Amino acid sequence: KSALKALAEKHFAVMCIGLYDDPPTREEIEAELKRAGLVKVPADAMAELMTLSRALDPGDFRQTLEKIALYKFRDPLPLTSVEIASLAPATIETEAEELLDAVAELQMGAIGPVLRRLEGQGVLPVTLCIAGLRHFTTLHLMTTDPEGPASGFVRARGFFKRRDRMMKQAGNWTTRQIEKALALLVETDLALRSSSRAPAMAVMERTLIRIARRER
Repeated sequence: KSALKALAEKHFAVMCIGLYDDPPTREEIEAELKRAGLVKVPADAMAELMTLSRALDPGDFRQTLEKIALYKFRDPLPLTSVEIASLAPATIETEAEELLDAVAELQMGAIGPVLRRLEGQGVLPVTLCIAGLRHFTTLHLMTTDPEGPASGFVRARGFFKRRDRMMKQAGNWTTRQIEKALALLVETDLALRSSSRAPAMAVMERTLIRIARRER
């Protein structure tokens, strides 16, 4: 119990209510689908919806279900995984994804040009570093999960549309290599936040190239 909650409970004029944004259960999703008029949901499509429910906030997920229901209105065919993917909301980190994909897929020649474009758009080096930490933390969870990469992706609350690509990336990295990449990113994050006079974007670019080279 938090100190704030304990303080509120003691105040005579305050009501304390706990709010939790846990992802919906399968039963709750099925109830929402039924309420929306969707009854033909194959097992593979339901699995995709379960994954999506963990990647989105409850409110966003509910809106997505409503969007799917509207799309399937009077459509007699069962809901498919392709339809779910096309109707799911776009990720808010699209700008950095192309760069991080190039790094994780060892495409060193693409790092510089993409980085220049992002720099021209005003994206800060520290923003890219944080995104890189999140990306490789997800890969780490995927490679260390005892139930496999797919389970690790769900546990990391990875974005639904990114799963297939990140599954391929996870298959090309060992846990030790990912931990080395994370160590480099943490070191770079500290350097970017320090009083160093080194050009910040150049520092970030050097780190990404080192990761893509898998330097020991």
